[in-house]
Amino acid sequence: MKIVIPIKPTAQMRTEVGVIKFRDGSTRGNAHKKKQQVSNENTIKAFLAQYKPAKPLSGALLLGLRVYLPLLKNKPKWFTGTAKEFRALALKGVVRPISKPDMDNLTKQIKDCMTQCEIWTDDSRVVGYLPHFGKYYSEEPRWEIEVVPFHPELYQEVR
Repeated sequence: MKIVIPIKPTAQMRTEVGVIKFRDGSTRGNAHKKKQQVSNENTIKAFLAQYKPAKPLSGALLLGLRVYLPLLKNKPKWFTGTAKEFRALALKGVVRPISKPDMDNLTKQIKDCMTQCEIWTDDSRVVGYLPHFGKYYSEEPRWEIEVVPFHPELYQEVR
């Protein structure tokens, strides 16, 4: 299963925690998702809904995730070449994003949305990742997702 979501990738945000005060003076804690997080998830889930299988995927799965972030307007300070060189190398995938959002939070965002859309029964089904998993620069920000069944015979024993 291959999925392309043509929107700027966003990471899973931290939950907001607040205090609810009652009329009797008592209080209790409350945790909830930020409005922006809910909006981001809803947009992703709207695209994922097109790919929902008749039955959620089960068994061991491998996840491929390529996150294409917007190309920077200026070259980063750490890059020693020219802006033109940075742009060319970034578009080839030689220079990769090392800034936020981090890959763990991007992955969490997609895995949670795929679970909620019932693409798979649970994200615990993901036992590994496909090659080229990572963050890249692009003039067209997007998510590229691939889910394939895990076939042990394709892998050499690692010990």
